[in-house]
Amino acid sequence: MIAESLPHFAFFVDPFKDDAFERSEEACACCGKPRGWRATCGIYSEADPDTICPWCVADGSAARKFRGHFNTLETVDGLSQEHAKAITERTPLPLTWQDFDWPCADGEPCVYLGHVRGDVLFEENDAAKIAACREAVAAFYEDEAEAQDRLAACAPGDNMGVYVFRTRAGAYRILVDFD
Repeated sequence: MIAESLPHFAFFVDPFKDDAFERSEEACACCGKPRGWRATCGIYSEADPDTICPWCVADGSAARKFRGHFNTLETVDGLSQEHAKAITERTPLPLTWQDFDWPCADGEPCVYLGHVRGDVLFEENDAAKIAACREAVAAFYEDEAEAQDRLAACAPGDNMGVYVFRTRAGAYRILVDFD
């Protein structure tokens, strides 16, 4: 296994903490090296390789080799080709129940901050983030108290996923997902 620094993803704050990658001793189907990690969600491609390492995601070689993509984007005016490729070809897909279009704002992709853990959300005490999450979850429940309880109990693997993105301007964009 090769020991090296993990790659950086400009639009995904910590894909290793957020389970976009998992430990694996298998060789990467793109570079052929056993690098210790593999993408959990893979790539959308006819080839459908089992193991793609983070480095081949980050440098775009997996998308090129397998003629595929990792994410789809919201349709937005003014999005540069470079930003579009950064998300579709060089950013891992977050581990979610359902696929989604990567949110964009102000002509560029939002940065994915991660999956909400209810206890951590309220501990961080970021009023804007809490309000954005409450509003997004409340859209799915008639009872406000039930929505609040579901958000507080939210955790990875729960049947409701709450995913936090941030715009360049600092506003939060929240996606809610159910199994």
